[in-house]
This record gives sequence, structure tokens and C-alpha cells, in this order.
Amino acid sequence: MVPSSKLIDWTEYHQETLSKLIDCFIQPPILGFPDFSKSFVLHTDASNQGLGAVLYQNQNGKLRMIAYGSRTLTNAERNYHLHSGKLEFLALKWAITEKFRDYLYYASTFTVYSDNNPLTYVLSSAKLNATGCRWVAELADFHFTIRYRPGKENVDADSLSRMPVDIDTAMREFTEELSSECVGATIQAVEVQHNPDPLLTLVCQCAPACMEIGN
Repeated sequence: MVPSSKLIDWTEYHQETLSKLIDCFIQPPILGFPDFSKSFVLHTDASNQGLGAVLYQNQNGKLRMIAYGSRTLTNAERNYHLHSGKLEFLALKWAITEKFRDYLYYASTFTVYSDNNPLTYVLSSAKLNATGCRWVAELADFHFTIRYRPGKENVDADSLSRMPVDIDTAMREFTEELSSECVGATIQAVEVQHNPDPLLTLVCQCAPACMEIGN
């Protein structure tokens, strides 16, 4: 974070970089629209920090990204690295049954790629503990195959698993709580305006109820 007292020398280079970043967000190809008549491709990976997954679909001869996601591990999940392949299995289960369920539940079939070769046999293995059996049961509603993909080619999901978003930290850094005095002052300002902004008016109409719930 840059201290508020420190001025930034905003140069033409910074502006060009910002413009390029904005263009990347608003211009294709970034994310494609899913076509449920076609099969999906899912890349998954896990690290000691988190889980990562990227959902693709072959559209017009090109593999288009449909969605991506990552999350940090819970305290209990951090112990999974002691069990061979369990973190990778967790990444696969999480991506299919939770993160991308709305896409994959209705798909006729899809292919999952993982850099953990033993995971390709997990659905047919008889050597599973209670947790593994429960995860297999959750995956039973989906129709897919698992294929091995070398780690050096699995950089998309691998990068997401190593840079997961910590929700608690993100909420602290990117949210700000307004005091009831600030909300009250905003409501009074809208009331005295002859032509207030419609969106701001709607927010102010909802604010008293939200403040009452908060108290």
C-alpha cells in the first residue's frame, strides 16, 4: 500500500500500462460463453497453499477459457500433503462439485487434466479411505474422464493454486465500513436535493433497514 502522503509521479508510461490493462479486461478473447452442447476441459492442481482450476471449451478450433478459480486451504486441509495425492484429489473434487458445478453438472461429458498421474485411477481404485469414498460418491453424478498432464504443461492451474485469494485478508483490505453518522449524513443530503441521483436514492432508502439489522 502506498502511503496517502506520498505523491505518485504519474507518467505516460503508467497511463499506457493502465490503458493496456483495461483493454485486456474489456476486449476479447478473455472469457468465452459456455456452449452446453459441447464438452468441457478442466485443468486442476493443488499446492501447499491452495487449490487452482481452469475451465475450458473447444470453440471454433480454439481452446477458450470459460472460467477459473482458486481458494486457500483450510487448517485441516493443510495436513493433506502428508497423504499422497489427497490434495490433488481435493482440487479435482472441489473444482467439479463446487466451483464449476453449474457448468459441469449439465454437461454430457468432460475431461479433467491433472499433473498427478495416480489420480487418473482414483475412480476405479479400491484402496480409498472414508473421505475418498465420500468424494467419489459426490463425483458420481458427473460424467468425465481423468487424464495425466505433466506439471510443466499445467502452469495455468498451478499458478492459481500457488497464489490463492485469502478471503479474510481480501475482505479486510478491500472493504470499508461506514459509520451510522456517515450514512445518516448521506441520507440528509439526498433529502434536500431537488434532483438526486436515482441509484443513490435507492441506496439511501435501503440504508435505514440495513442499519437497524446491523444494530
